[in-house]
Amino acid sequence: MARRLTFWQIAPTLLAALILVACAARSGSASPRATATGEAPPQSESDRTPSAECINPPADLLTLINQTDPVACYGDTEITVEAEPIAVGAIDCAAVEPAWFGCSAWVALQPIVVGRLTTGFVLAETTGPPGLPSLFATIHPETALSPSDILGERLRVTGHFDDPAAQTCVETEAPFGEPSDPEDVIDSCRNLFIMTAFERI
Repeated sequence: MARRLTFWQIAPTLLAALILVACAARSGSASPRATATGEAPPQSESDRTPSAECINPPADLLTLINQTDPVACYGDTEITVEAEPIAVGAIDCAAVEPAWFGCSAWVALQPIVVGRLTTGFVLAETTGPPGLPSLFATIHPETALSPSDILGERLRVTGHFDDPAAQTCVETEAPFGEPSDPEDVIDSCRNLFIMTAFERI
């Protein structure tokens, strides 16, 4: 039979754990979002520490794809990479305003991979396989372009993370019942790559 512990039996262990957490917070090793009251304050740029894989400026699209916290690494700096936009396809996600941050407006940016296949006398050029890694992105409305204008093109794409409009992101419909935390919605919008300029290559 399991032994039941009273509050007074676990209190010394609990107190020791709280002291360790307080000391870690004082030394800067605790999460910057943790506070004594348990509330998470808005995260400023100085609170975000670039992760180990932060390569700035990025060498290529794969560098962006491998980045776990692009806002911490790049802020809102303009970035240019070569990529091929492809359609995202059907995806279940919450409706968001502004609508151009929503997944229905996304494209997937893939590295440009060209394979040449020879069949008889015909030389065909094909893009990379569908298993290539990709980065979700959206087009800034000021470009006056839609995804259909750039899908399948080989492009030099300029864009940024942490667009100012991301701070206004709100979830307008939750597809799975439970609404998302408002701060998580804003953070997702901040980490979306916003395309602002295109050049065919």
